[in-house]
Amino acid sequence: MQFFDNTDFESTIRDFEFTRKARNQMLQVVTSEDFADMDAEAVFRHLYQTMEIVSFKDYLKRYIYERAGIQEPFKSISDDVYREIIAYSFEENSAPHYFEPTTAKWTATIKGWLQHDSVRRSAVFLLGFGLRMSDQDVSTFLMKVLKDEDYDFSDPAETVFWYCYHNGRSYAEAQVLLKEAEELSKNAVGKAMQIENSEQAVAAHLDDPSVLVQYLAYLYMAGKGKKNHQAAYRHFCRLIELSKGRISQMYSEDLAIGQIRKRAVPEEITSTDLEQVICCGIPVTKSGNLQKASSSLLSKQFHNFRLSRQRIDGVLKKQLQVDRYDLITLNFFLFSQIEYESPEDRLRDYMDDMNQILRESGLKELHMVNPYESFILMCLLSEVPLATYAEVWEMSFSNDEQRS
Repeated sequence: MQFFDNTDFESTIRDFEFTRKARNQMLQVVTSEDFADMDAEAVFRHLYQTMEIVSFKDYLKRYIYERAGIQEPFKSISDDVYREIIAYSFEENSAPHYFEPTTAKWTATIKGWLQHDSVRRSAVFLLGFGLRMSDQDVSTFLMKVLKDEDYDFSDPAETVFWYCYHNGRSYAEAQVLLKEAEELSKNAVGKAMQIENSEQAVAAHLDDPSVLVQYLAYLYMAGKGKKNHQAAYRHFCRLIELSKGRISQMYSEDLAIGQIRKRAVPEEITSTDLEQVICCGIPVTKSGNLQKASSSLLSKQFHNFRLSRQRIDGVLKKQLQVDRYDLITLNFFLFSQIEYESPEDRLRDYMDDMNQILRESGLKELHMVNPYESFILMCLLSEVPLATYAEVWEMSFSNDEQRS
């Protein structure tokens, strides 16, 4: 049974005004009188009311509805239908359920995709193989829906993914190409080939799989791929240790003014302490876990980009892969604790340091089109960044009818 035809759902988005528009909107917020008087409220209003957000779950359902050629009215289709289509399509296309080992249940993952207003970048690439998307379809999901960067052609995996989507290849074929390239990078240095890092340049050269492998070999030789993941992990561990040191100082300061704290030594700071300090604006459940992301008014903007103790432990144990939001949040916390003569100086230093970390980790630089990254930058321009960060999170879980 074939659910999807070969018709493209929508042409790819190439709106180069995205960044300029996002920058102008952010400047309007941070230079307004409201920001000077009540920065958290101004930031929340901008994120919740001004930013144009496309819900991932709604877009995914509409995409499947159009591609599958369903005739019944869109609003009458239950999630069960979409779950069945996704599960069947993944099986039909021999697509992996996950890129990395996980204990998550496949049925729960599908359900989550149909319930979340935003997802991580890797989910889009999985769906690209599972639903046999075109390269343009995936690009639209990345840029229009996630407000993320387009394909990163300096990353071997994303380059191969683009090639496979573009040519209707499977995930298994992607793995074969990556393995060939990695072996070539080790054994035949002279056969590697450099290509300008852009879709136009890559598309012009990589119709031939052998040429693609040579380019991928060049990327591996240049230190991309697995080395980037290792660099990201090293930066994550370094930022965690620095954060533990800063939190121990905060606890020591509490001790000095008579407040009781059991832990005031960096070695004794736990992932729970990190969660409690950085995520202090997010309410917790009776069991002590952070309130689910879907309960936040900013769920479309942020999805689950918060450092829960479970995520911290999962990354440290290498059960989860480090992503840009982990690094961005940890470094934000550290810079929020540094005294500066002006917020502008803090923002400039943070951006310089953060972009260096992202580059060394094989990730693209800060992208202010992304709501969470824009949020971080605006908080850094406030007088008390961590307090602003916490207050905006707290507002997002408010039941204030005027906000909802």
